[in-house]
Amino acid sequence: MAVSTTAMAEFWALIDEVGVYAQQDLVAIFATMNEMSREQAWAYLLSAAPESAAMWRSSVVDLAEVFYEETQKIAIDQQVAAFAREINSDAFEESLRWAFFAPQNSSSLSAASGVIDRAVTDGARSYGVSSMAKTRTVFRRAARSDACAFCRLLAQNEYSSAEAAFYVGGTKNKKSTRKNKRSRGEQFHDHCRCQAVKSSEYIQPDYMDQWEEEYRAARKGARGDTSQILANMRKLNESSSR
Repeated sequence: MAVSTTAMAEFWALIDEVGVYAQQDLVAIFATMNEMSREQAWAYLLSAAPESAAMWRSSVVDLAEVFYEETQKIAIDQQVAAFAREINSDAFEESLRWAFFAPQNSSSLSAASGVIDRAVTDGARSYGVSSMAKTRTVFRRAARSDACAFCRLLAQNEYSSAEAAFYVGGTKNKKSTRKNKRSRGEQFHDHCRCQAVKSSEYIQPDYMDQWEEEYRAARKGARGDTSQILANMRKLNESSSR
C-alpha cells in the first residue's frame, strides 16, 4: 500500500467538504449574533463555536481513521481517536477571543473562520501524528501543490514526534539529510492543509521537484539558518508568482 497523490487529493477533498459545513455553522452563529450587544455576542460565540467545532472535528477524525488504515496499514485505534477528537479548550477560547476582540481584525468572522478551520482540520493531523508516535513511525508532511513557503520547506524533511522519540530512545532517522527540530513537523497554521503520512509509504508528488530546487537556491548564503532559508524561499515564491 502507498500514499499516492490521488489518495492524498481524495483525503483533502473530504476534509475540505467537512470544513465547508463547519464554516456554514460559523456563518449561522454570526448571523444570530447580529442583533446582540457585543457582550452577548461574545458569550454566544463562546458557547456555540466550541460545540460546532467539536462535532465537525470528530467527523474529520472518522475520515482519518479510515485513511490511515486503508493507505498505510495503521490499525484504527480508539484511544488515539478519542485523544484526536479533543480540542484544547483554553487555546481555542484564546484564539476566538483574539478573532472577536483584536482591533487589527477588520472582520471578526473572517478571523474566526481561520480558528474554526484549524480546530477542525487539526483532528486529522492529531490522529495522524499521534498514530505515528504510538507506532514509532517516521513521518513526512504531505503538502498540497499550492502550499505556502513554510509548508514547502517542512514537506522536504522526515520527522519523529517528541512522543515517538521517547518511545525509541531519541534515535535519529538516518535517511534524513536535512532534519529540522522534531517540533517543526507538528507546526501548522490557520488554513493549512498539510497532513502527516508514513514516510515509507509516501509517494512524493512531482510538484515537489520544483520545491527541492527552490530549497537548494534558498540555502545559498543562508549558512544553514532555517529562518533565512525560509525567508529566501518566500522571496523566490513571490518572484515566481509575478
